[in-house]
Amino acid sequence: MKKGSALSLAILILSLLLVTQFDLVIAGVSKWINEDYVKTQEFVFNQNNNFEYRAEIITMDDAYVIVDPTEIKYVSSDGNAIWKKDLASQNVAVAGGEKIIVLSERKAGDVFVLNSKGEITAKVMGLGSVRQIKVFDDKYVGVLKDDSSLVLLDTKMKLISTTQLPKGEILDFDLNIKSQDIVAILLDLSRKEFNTKMVLASMNGNISSGSNLTQEIAYEMEIDEDRINVLVDSALLSYDYKGTLETRIPIDRTISQFLFHEKSDLIWIYVVSNVSDLSAPQKGNEILIFDRNGNQIAAFEPPFDEIAGFAEFGDFAIVFGVRDIAIIDSEGRVLERYNGKDDIQKIHSIDDKSFGVEYINRLEIYVKK
Repeated sequence: MKKGSALSLAILILSLLLVTQFDLVIAGVSKWINEDYVKTQEFVFNQNNNFEYRAEIITMDDAYVIVDPTEIKYVSSDGNAIWKKDLASQNVAVAGGEKIIVLSERKAGDVFVLNSKGEITAKVMGLGSVRQIKVFDDKYVGVLKDDSSLVLLDTKMKLISTTQLPKGEILDFDLNIKSQDIVAILLDLSRKEFNTKMVLASMNGNISSGSNLTQEIAYEMEIDEDRINVLVDSALLSYDYKGTLETRIPIDRTISQFLFHEKSDLIWIYVVSNVSDLSAPQKGNEILIFDRNGNQIAAFEPPFDEIAGFAEFGDFAIVFGVRDIAIIDSEGRVLERYNGKDDIQKIHSIDDKSFGVEYINRLEIYVKK
């Protein structure tokens, strides 16, 4: 074979190989960015330039609820606007259960229970200045007041108990209905060093026990029938309902984001590497998956450089960055990927039926094709 012919044949073979490989790459990318969910509706809020009172979005069993400073909007999981009602106050706290919405005027402490039709089914007036409210299994409502007292009511607004919690910054509170235990974690601000406390009380309002998490900052708490899981800045802690520490799983990097995944009973933690010396190098940014017993079952790199938050999505999770969105499984496989138009504030989801992308002044609803 002539030298020129051999060179031409080599170029032809190389070209065919590159074309084949390029086709494979394109096929892989097309599969990777396949979008099974499409935007159906967009809802605008925060149009009054009032930066003190901002809209808040919650999810229910089959709906999104947008509480703007002047009105409340009820949107079905497929993005249809069902109803809206005017609000008399701009300073409103909101919480959602599976089928009910609870609203509270923060200053006076007037609390209202609404059904999925927007009808007021119960109310109580004048509880006093409200910091936060929560709904527990559509059976009880917890009202945390500014004086650190926790008022527990049933959904007909009948008073169950009042628990006076220690003074400090209440980070989270929850209720185990089966064992009738109230659990709260708080940051004691009376000392120079950090001092996080966990307080346990019965449903009659009496504090039964507690634990000091000295020099550790608690991020979030999750409870089940048997244990209390607390994520702190350096570990995942598990307590029994007497306040006794059962397990401690150290986290060797900075915890940036986390998700207590209720449906799968898994805990997702996004950790970022610290600046370290060469004698003690650390791994890079990772998503770590733990079961409820604190056993690590997976670790993988995130789908993009920086994770800004998680949202539960059926058996999977949605992770998002500044403008990136991905649906991933617990082994780190990317199932879907989307790009936001502006800086994303938060992702809301209803099982795996749909998800909502929250921007500074609008909510986009994505529904399965």
